[in-house]
Amino acid sequence: MKHKKLLLVIFFLTLFVFQQTQAIAKILPKGNLPQTNLVKQNGLLPELWVRMYHLNPDGSVVGDRKQCATAAGDNTYGCVQTPATQYYPYDFNPIQLAYDADPNNHQQIDMEADYLLDVLSKEMDVPNYPNLVPLQAQAVAARSFADYNFRAQNGMINNSTEDHVFVPYAFDSYLQNVEQQNTVRNAVTSTSKYYLSYGGSPINAEFGSDMGSSTTTYSGTPSLPYLTGVQDPISAACGSTNNSYDDAGMSQKGANRWALGDQCANQLDRDQYNGGAKLSWIVTWTDYRQILAHYYTGIDILGPNGKVAPDDRWNLLNYTIPPGGTTVNAGGTFNVNVTLQNTSTTDWTTDRFCLSFYARRRISPPRAG
Repeated sequence: MKHKKLLLVIFFLTLFVFQQTQAIAKILPKGNLPQTNLVKQNGLLPELWVRMYHLNPDGSVVGDRKQCATAAGDNTYGCVQTPATQYYPYDFNPIQLAYDADPNNHQQIDMEADYLLDVLSKEMDVPNYPNLVPLQAQAVAARSFADYNFRAQNGMINNSTEDHVFVPYAFDSYLQNVEQQNTVRNAVTSTSKYYLSYGGSPINAEFGSDMGSSTTTYSGTPSLPYLTGVQDPISAACGSTNNSYDDAGMSQKGANRWALGDQCANQLDRDQYNGGAKLSWIVTWTDYRQILAHYYTGIDILGPNGKVAPDDRWNLLNYTIPPGGTTVNAGGTFNVNVTLQNTSTTDWTTDRFCLSFYARRRISPPRAG
């Protein structure tokens, strides 16, 4: 009797009604900064003020915290991407004393058309991570993080790792080809004005380069319920390490692993840890919203027209089936283990959901046609 292989296909179909929410314009807290142009559009600031510093190669602020000069045409790294040929491109560099003396002495940087393009180019190291889905997740997280911290820091962020690494001309000259530029542009435009919300406001969407097989719960003050530690089983091999500042929020390498269905985040990791080959994971996520809902607990994803992710949702993290070549005798049994994550905005009770699956028989070898 010829043995037949079993192909287990796990799926879920969920029907949601996307609720629309009406965005309300808000004014930032008062401080020394001018209150003009601080009205939000669709719940977000369309522009930011960014204090620009000279940076070290790793994106940290140079020790004397020297700020980029405008009149002298500063070409120091941090003020520009390529010092030999480029110069600081803005008319002003926000300085608190300058605001006190002249409220009009500021430079507004467009969030969508300027800031995010340069931030994604550096924060995600696009030449090594040229994948659209994690870049879309990073765009939404970076937009949320910048808006949150701009408000929390009384209307000021800077261009270093203290906030985001924002280096003018990074999009233009750090990226290696037009294809990489188009991927970054697509990641920003396809999620334009989308942000992560908890209780209606943009969240402190922290992220780090790698966090190992689990993230940790945010330890700062006040506590942030959306930065709860989660299991990240795809990040348990191929050089995975815990090397982020406080290990809360989205793992950038983890996001790439899920989007690739690969325990290695890029070819550099494959070459170093797996002989250059892919280290396949049985689950792949093709939607950036799965990544965001995985790393940020109980959040909404909001856009100009309301919610762009449902309230009730879950991710498949892992499942196991008998390995290829295993014989299941007639009348025999085998176990299937499925690991799910509740990524909804609310807690579950076990009678609230059902899982459907089916097994389809695949003839070996496959028949022609």
